[in-house]
Amino acid sequence: PPPEWAARMQSVWWYRVSSFSYCIAGSLAAVRPEPLARHAVPCCADFPFRCMGVAITLNGFASFAADVIHIGHPQTIWKPIDVVLATGNTIVQMLIATLQLLGLTSFPPLAGSVF
Repeated sequence: PPPEWAARMQSVWWYRVSSFSYCIAGSLAAVRPEPLARHAVPCCADFPFRCMGVAITLNGFASFAADVIHIGHPQTIWKPIDVVLATGNTIVQMLIATLQLLGLTSFPPLAGSVF
């Protein structure tokens, strides 16, 4: 975003905290990967869900650094870190969704019931 947006974006509380929704979701997977592994059968019971959770959590912090702390500063290192983590996490989630659609995993229809 343009540098002149920085003050307006930082004044909106929900924008500042929105990056931490990734931290919450990622922390759940990092702390309790067992329910995810249980539903990843038959094909992917050994998938590193804990590592995925850590990557999602790190993405939350990188997003906060890039989009809140350093908003309007195009030369920050946090923007490419955020982009790489977000892209990798999105690809992994798309793979998991595809495996579910193909019937190779057994996740319940309501994701909240996994935990």
